[in-house]
Amino acid sequence: MSRARCITDPIGTRSRAFVFKHGCSQIVADASVIKRQLVEEHGIDPGKIEVIGSAVDLEKFTPPRDRTKFRREIGVGDEIPLIGNVGMIRPDKGQLELVKSAPLVLEKYPDARFVIVGQGTGILKRGINVRNAIDRAGLADSIIMAGYRWDTPDVYAACDMIVIASLRTEASPIVLREAFASGRPVIATNVGDIPEIVRDRENGLLIEPGNIRAMASAILEFISNPELAAHCAANGLRYAIENFSFDKMMESKLRADFKIVRAKRAMEERAEAIPASPELRPPSDDLSKSQKN
Repeated sequence: MSRARCITDPIGTRSRAFVFKHGCSQIVADASVIKRQLVEEHGIDPGKIEVIGSAVDLEKFTPPRDRTKFRREIGVGDEIPLIGNVGMIRPDKGQLELVKSAPLVLEKYPDARFVIVGQGTGILKRGINVRNAIDRAGLADSIIMAGYRWDTPDVYAACDMIVIASLRTEASPIVLREAFASGRPVIATNVGDIPEIVRDRENGLLIEPGNIRAMASAILEFISNPELAAHCAANGLRYAIENFSFDKMMESKLRADFKIVRAKRAMEERAEAIPASPELRPPSDDLSKSQKN
């Protein structure tokens, strides 16, 4: 039996941890950080954990796409810098930190706009908290909350960059993979498996979580240095094509499954090769005849 694990939240009860440790032949982890957590916190054999990252539909996101469609809908002109944040709205995703960084960006680029795409999870009030923070800061004209969207490829295409502001509990965010596949420059915090994918100044900009000034500086650098932004975007797109396809994910999963099958066959062959004890051997023909006589 195989189990999957794609979040870094605690497993929970001892019984659940027992299932992961003893109740399955294989665990498929979405990121290396999950594997490390399972090994270090629960003593699970690292040999039974396979790291297979999520894939994205490259055809759905890969440019070129219409840059203006979503911009027209939210009333943002083609030449205005648009900074995007996509994902569930909750405290650990860092939307409030992005809001706090916005005034530092607007000091130098007052026409810039931010768009937060997503909705609160579990407690919809979380989205209201972000909206209230925007209103208290007097940023209602500069930060747009677009809510949940089905057309995320158009959202990515419209943005000049994507900011992943997570504070903790990230494994390997799907937003990072989609942004790379969309050919968008990415600013991301140094949490979870993000630094294993984002190479600072090569395919994105890495910042420390919760550092408002660093976030603003990174946004300003992408706006003021379009060559760097284009360089990171092109390398990110190349990385996505090489690593995030469904074919690559399925090849990795099949290799993991074949590994289980080979291990099972090896165990069966070893069991067959071990001679049975005399008590368990079936009676021989001669013995059976003597007993009859």
